[in-house]
Amino acid sequence: FIQTLYVPYFILLLTPVLASIIMRSLRTKFMLFGLSIVLFFVCNYLVGEPLFANNLFFIGLIPGFFTMIYFYNKSKLLEEEREELIYQLKERNDEMLLFSQMMGHDLKAPLRSIKGFSQLLKKALDKNENSTETEKEYLQFVLNNADNMDILVQSILTYMKASSSDYTFEEMDLDQLIDVQKLTFQLDINQGNLIIEKSELGTITANRNALMTVFQNLFSNSIKYQPLDKPRHTPKISISMESQMDEYQILFKDNGIGIKEDYIKNVFTPFRRFHSVKEYKGTGLGLSVCKKILNKHNGDISIHSSNETGTSFLIKIPKQK
Repeated sequence: FIQTLYVPYFILLLTPVLASIIMRSLRTKFMLFGLSIVLFFVCNYLVGEPLFANNLFFIGLIPGFFTMIYFYNKSKLLEEEREELIYQLKERNDEMLLFSQMMGHDLKAPLRSIKGFSQLLKKALDKNENSTETEKEYLQFVLNNADNMDILVQSILTYMKASSSDYTFEEMDLDQLIDVQKLTFQLDINQGNLIIEKSELGTITANRNALMTVFQNLFSNSIKYQPLDKPRHTPKISISMESQMDEYQILFKDNGIGIKEDYIKNVFTPFRRFHSVKEYKGTGLGLSVCKKILNKHNGDISIHSSNETGTSFLIKIPKQK
């Protein structure tokens, strides 16, 4: 019986070496190496020879020693690769930010010219008695598309900025932030086209400007995506917050048209639109920006519920020092 144990004994001596050569996963290599060490001592005990009096024990240390060197060099190499990837990622983020700034400048300048001269041409056509309705319609088509292009460029810039900006966090009053949004949409509130309900929200730690963008997009969507067949329908927004052990959970509800179940999985995908531009204007980037911003807070935004009576968004922001 003891003699037969020498066969697995030698196999266990070679296991670390074979694992280093054959296996691709570093985790698997390390697990096999650890298992071989444990079984090595088990076999040595079953053989019945004293540990340090057994010559095979010292021979068995050799592959283990070289395997440890291999793991050390491998981990060092992986750490260097990780640092290189981090450096490359930072460079790409800087390039993306620079590109977005250049794109904003290079695209907005000609857009301003197109809109400016188109508006001058529109005034000229309005004064000209010989101008036809077709000419005015074509010109209005140019102005509308210039406005859409301007909105698209601004949305792309916002998305790029959300992806590449470094955030600084501060403690802030969420109630005050919502009050600022009320001022932004004051015209809709005064005309009776918007109702906002909220409980006392309290303070959280986040990036103020980024979170302002999140709520501005949510407010804008809630006002925009209202049923077209109910002209007297009044948009209503309800906001509440719960403080959990390690995160804040903000529930944002509206009474809009809701989101179909088939669309929910793609609702945060950039440029994904589920309605025609004639029905609802937009770029399909608003919720993508919200998702990006909250991910950079190590948080998240998800569809809590959605049906024909509205949509509820659940915002999670971890508690940070």
